[in-house]
Amino acid sequence: MSAPCPVFGFIVTARLRDARREADLDLLVADLLTVLESNGLVTRQRGRRGVRYAVSREGSQATHADRELVLGWSERWRSVVEIDVSDLVDLSDE
Repeated sequence: MSAPCPVFGFIVTARLRDARREADLDLLVADLLTVLESNGLVTRQRGRRGVRYAVSREGSQATHADRELVLGWSERWRSVVEIDVSDLVDLSDE
């Protein structure tokens, strides 16, 4: 039996800069999901604290260009949240 194929993608993690702005998390998540869906990316939430999403492509691998797209998107949220976008990783290990 062979090992399962890797699922390459990246992890997006967001932490509020100011806890009083918790309502902004809903807006951030909606905006993130819109950007991902409009670019053929899929996600699943990981963890229960804050915002942590594993991002990949349906039936394919995410690319460095996909990661760069999300990094560019994160710039508009910089004043509200601290966003980290991981390097490409095998999400089947997550």
